[in-house]
Amino acid sequence: MFEELDDKSVADLIRTFDGVGPYFDSDGEVVDAYLFFTEVADRLSGRGAEGSEALIGLLQTTTSVQSERFAALLFGLASIARLPEPVIRQIRNCVMHSVALVAAAAIDCLRRRRDPDVEPQVRARFSSGPAEVTAEALKYLVSLKLEQVRSDFRAALNHPSAVVRFAAVNLIDDWRSDDLLAEAQQLVNDPDDDVRAIVLGYLHSD
Repeated sequence: MFEELDDKSVADLIRTFDGVGPYFDSDGEVVDAYLFFTEVADRLSGRGAEGSEALIGLLQTTTSVQSERFAALLFGLASIARLPEPVIRQIRNCVMHSVALVAAAAIDCLRRRRDPDVEPQVRARFSSGPAEVTAEALKYLVSLKLEQVRSDFRAALNHPSAVVRFAAVNLIDDWRSDDLLAEAQQLVNDPDDDVRAIVLGYLHSD
């Protein structure tokens, strides 16, 4: 989708990341800015120490007001094995960010980095965040495999937002239990097409 990024140097990727939209895929179609920035950040994360340093440097010069760019950097940093402690603290602080895209990206980053130290903050976002933040918070909490997450899972299956219900059903394989699976199957008549489709997929796989 973004093959033209594959051969760019780290310096070129940095310039691309700082570029002004609109942004295009390899077919010349205009794409969402966040999607484009995550692709650039992903390429940087795969360029070894030079790419890692570039991502960290961009994080220091990109403000969270530039939410699509900032969130994309958090996405890229999830793949970096060793990060300086100040950077880790910065990512953790973003869990409570007021911009949903940034908060969701921070939670996703910390889940992928297997960081268990922000459970209280993530649980708070699960209870009070916008739908996309609640969905990412659920993924993080489920990844901890704690027994008390069962109640969070049940709450997500009955959440008013289809985004959260879809995320919960999609995580059934990560938290396989007969009672939760039975509850998820009750969503076969969910008003949302995507939720119904994923539930039907589980029913047909049994």
